[in-house]
Amino acid sequence: MANDISLTIRLPHELNTQLQAVAKEIGMTKTNLLRSAIHDFLITDDVNLVFVSSPGVKDRLVLNVNQITHGILEAACNKYSQSMNAVVTAVGILALERSSKWLQSAKQ
Repeated sequence: MANDISLTIRLPHELNTQLQAVAKEIGMTKTNLLRSAIHDFLITDDVNLVFVSSPGVKDRLVLNVNQITHGILEAACNKYSQSMNAVVTAVGILALERSSKWLQSAKQ
């Protein structure tokens, strides 16, 4: 299935930079890391997303997704009453936390 839906997301600059670094370290692109996190975290009911309002510099990211991933995001937006941007940012924060923990344990 093609990633034929383009979403323009604005991520806090620091989160964007950290996601880029972690994705590079584990051998993925930042967009693949986010798409994977969407599937890993949003299809379960036991995930705790943290929604933050972060003023300051935002980096624009074009996230290409397929219809299934878009549907997962839309369902999460409805469930949490949040915008698509807020949901992707919250998933990015969770992905960063979990990936960082995994990288630390893998280095030991």
